[in-house]
Amino acid sequence: MVIGRQTDAPIGVLAVHQPDFQDAYAKISAARFEPAKPSPAMMLGLAIFVDYVFECWSFRKLYMEVPEYNFQQLASGVGRFFETEGRLRDHYYFAGQYWDQVILAIYRERWREQAEPVLRIAKSR
Repeated sequence: MVIGRQTDAPIGVLAVHQPDFQDAYAKISAARFEPAKPSPAMMLGLAIFVDYVFECWSFRKLYMEVPEYNFQQLASGVGRFFETEGRLRDHYYFAGQYWDQVILAIYRERWREQAEPVLRIAKSR
């Protein structure tokens, strides 16, 4: 659960699921309770969560499956925090049109190299 520090109100929920310990990967999910509002706190919560998952388990990568209509929220992190590993064309039907599902991967090594400044901000708040 991501909780806003100023309001103590829940902002969203995070989960790790479908772990594959043999091949060293898992999936993570994030859902914001008020998706129409931008939420830097949710992104910082996600960063802390990813770091926690990598600290607690020996996964080499974490997958996120994102509908294309939500991808813009994460697009600035492509190439820095995660890679686009795949795309399922016209996978979702929403708001009168078909949208792709974008499959992103967060690699442990890249996370360790890139995440410290974000985590420092997140933990100072």
